[in-house]
Amino acid sequence: MSARERARLFQTALLDAVACCPTNDEPPVVVRHYLRGEQLMLQGKPATSIVALRIGFVKLLRGRSGGGTLVGIRGPGECLGEASVLDGRPYVVTVIALEPVQAFELPRQLVADILRGQPELMQLLLRTLASLQREGWRFAADLACLDLCERLASQLLTIAEAHGTPEGKAIALPRFTQEDLGAMMGASRETVSKHMQRLLASGALERHGRRIAVVDVERLRRACRKESRAPRARSRIA
Repeated sequence: MSARERARLFQTALLDAVACCPTNDEPPVVVRHYLRGEQLMLQGKPATSIVALRIGFVKLLRGRSGGGTLVGIRGPGECLGEASVLDGRPYVVTVIALEPVQAFELPRQLVADILRGQPELMQLLLRTLASLQREGWRFAADLACLDLCERLASQLLTIAEAHGTPEGKAIALPRFTQEDLGAMMGASRETVSKHMQRLLASGALERHGRRIAVVDVERLRRACRKESRAPRARSRIA
């Protein structure tokens, strides 16, 4: 089971458990709506709630401003801030909506009480966090071992597998900018744009409106290997 599958399974089980909880005057779940660019969480802020994403994608940044390092993307069926249930510490990332988002906000203490009473749900949370940590290790390995074009291919494939939306024979990616990809890979927008244009020209990717779509996974892999390993042309002196 992938990290995303575990995360979605945890959210479903958690919301089912919350629905069975006795309620007082106030409902335990608050529905929130966010526009593109709006902030859901702020790094360093006390973690008072867990957020369950229902519609739309968000980006996770390490840093208090929108210019921080992009460390991940989350989408429908996943939770945010779940680690704070275990240690009670502040949020470790800033979360920004990539598109209009609908989310359920659950009080942290309520979730903690549910987990204490349901060990199997706690185990599912731990397995989910472990899977996400492994994903982070793979990303760190990509940064250390791959060149930029290979990193770009790896990230696009990972995002397509985790968050892609089928559109015919293509897989449309969430709507993010080249600045977002650059922040994820430690590169400038111009450098990302150059490699993205090559991938589009190769037929591995297509533009679907404001989104990028993967149309040929194997061609994407081959194109990046070819670009990253092709010998550089020697400059000529006129």
